[in-house]
Amino acid sequence: MGIPIFDELEKLINEHGSANILRERNAFAKDQYAALEKKTIELEREVGIKDTEIIELEAENERLKLHNAELTKQMGVFNEPYKNNDHHPADRILLFLCYKPDASETEIATGVNVAPLTVKHWLAHFRQIGQMLDSDGHITGSAVHYLSKKGLA
Repeated sequence: MGIPIFDELEKLINEHGSANILRERNAFAKDQYAALEKKTIELEREVGIKDTEIIELEAENERLKLHNAELTKQMGVFNEPYKNNDHHPADRILLFLCYKPDASETEIATGVNVAPLTVKHWLAHFRQIGQMLDSDGHITGSAVHYLSKKGLA
């Protein structure tokens, strides 16, 4: 055992030193907390700005979708000219084959709104004359030229 006065003095020094260390750590923690609070406020402000941008962009997207739908509706037959019943079925069949070269006779009949027998007739006719369809059933350059001359392709 040591001398009591020195023991008390050592205890006081240890307590004082620990208090200084704790005070320094506490001050450091307060500084870090303040910096984090500042950063949190800054990030919350940025999130608010981004949320506003998202809302504005979503609204713009909806306006553009409506505008696109309206334009598509206005263009109608220009998007799928083979559906325009003002044109002869043979022309509509050729147009359909331009857009969907590997379509079946049933798909063509549905796409151009004609009877399947009408499609069968015109495909046989195109094969017979040999200028509109190649051996694989795809339209030829002559068919495209023909459609272009009629203002359809």
